Amino acid sequence: MTPNTGTPSATHSPISSPKKLFLSALLVFAALVLFVLPQHVSDPLIKDQSPADKPSSTPSELTPSQIAEKKQYRQEAQRVLSKIVELMSKLDQIGASEWATNSLDKARQLIKEGDEQYLKAKYESSIETFAETLNILEGVFNRAEETLKVVLDEGFKNLEELLVDDAAARARLALKIAPENADALELEERSKLLPSFIQAISLAEKHVQLGEIAAAIEDYEEAMQIDSRHIPTQEKLNILKQKKRGNDFYVQMSIGLQEMEKNRFEGAQKAFRAALDIDSTRTEPQQALEQLTARRSQYNTRKALETASQLEKMEEWQKAVAVYDALISEDSSLTEPKIRRLNASVRAQLSMRADDILKDPLKLSKPVTFRQTQKLLRDMKGIEGGEKFQIQAENLEQALYLSQVPIAVTFSSDGLTNVTLYKVGEFGAFADKMVMLKPGNYQVAGSRTGFRDVQIEFTVKLNSSNMSIEVRCTETI
Repeated sequence: MTPNTGTPSATHSPISSPKKLFLSALLVFAALVLFVLPQHVSDPLIKDQSPADKPSSTPSELTPSQIAEKKQYRQEAQRVLSKIVELMSKLDQIGASEWATNSLDKARQLIKEGDEQYLKAKYESSIETFAETLNILEGVFNRAEETLKVVLDEGFKNLEELLVDDAAARARLALKIAPENADALELEERSKLLPSFIQAISLAEKHVQLGEIAAAIEDYEEAMQIDSRHIPTQEKLNILKQKKRGNDFYVQMSIGLQEMEKNRFEGAQKAFRAALDIDSTRTEPQQALEQLTARRSQYNTRKALETASQLEKMEEWQKAVAVYDALISEDSSLTEPKIRRLNASVRAQLSMRADDILKDPLKLSKPVTFRQTQKLLRDMKGIEGGEKFQIQAENLEQALYLSQVPIAVTFSSDGLTNVTLYKVGEFGAFADKMVMLKPGNYQVAGSRTGFRDVQIEFTVKLNSSNMSIEVRCTETI
């Protein structure tokens, strides 16, 4: 047996057969000493000595007190030996032979010496020897709790070092010392799971070597499901997760920057927010999002200005103004939209006023409207517009001219009806009469004694021809 000072070896085996045989023999011998010999063997110090043992001189007889003292010694030796036997049994149950080899070897030697002393009736000496033995054994027994702690510490260390056999051996020994100890039960459970745990982390390490971080993390997580208390593996898993988070973080940031460079703002925002979710402690995602907001605003402004410019080229002045208004509403600090809006708004207003006149040129028959339109035409000619704008101006100029060109209107009557053209004059009775009238709305009336009056409204349009109006009273009163 390999000597031991109290701490079990990593490769120590359970109690060997010779040790068990020795302990069994000790128990049998002790039983003989305690229960059988006292009934069949008289105290050698009390019996007469044989002639061969008798000294040359005549021995003195023992006194009754001496006999009683010897008997007391013998009984004390038996009592101590009984405690030794009991304690040896307890130590065997807690596997002391595996963690207190030196002490137990010493105790066995002393027991042998004490037995020899006892059998020779040297009771006082055997008591001293047995007492020394008992002291050693009690020391071993009292060291069990401390030993359990050492065994458990080494067992859990064996788990961390992935030493399957050593961890299992420590678990068995710990359960011998304290069968109900929670840590010992945990050590046993985890040592049984260790082979499958090792298989899982071995696969993880292969993935790490191949640079397959995600697969390695999956394998390590599977291993942690087998044994969630293996600290080294948990640390490796945390390191890999952190590494993956770092990789994922930079991947998302890279995607975001590329998307932003291509003005794909939705994709960029998604990537930057993903990076922020991966690591909220980093400042880069938030800074990138702020940069994205500014760039998107600049881009949208530029695109809106391009749209407005295109609308101006198409002479959609009012639509262009609406675009500028939207830009200014979004950011009132922008100066370019304000300047360009002013130019577009002027043209939009002139164009709308021109359209209003051209849709109803007869409005020019009113002197006020005519003068206003003349000014409108001068304003339109005073600024640069497009082709449509120029055509509008030309049409407006033509309308102004035609509004002042009289049109020949022929009135026919019966020579009996008195005809009056409101705001022009009274024509009296006639058969036919031609009057030159400027474009506009007119009203002519006819009256005749004994007949009901008639009123006729008519319009002289620009550039009209061959107009004929009949005015006669035909309905008697």
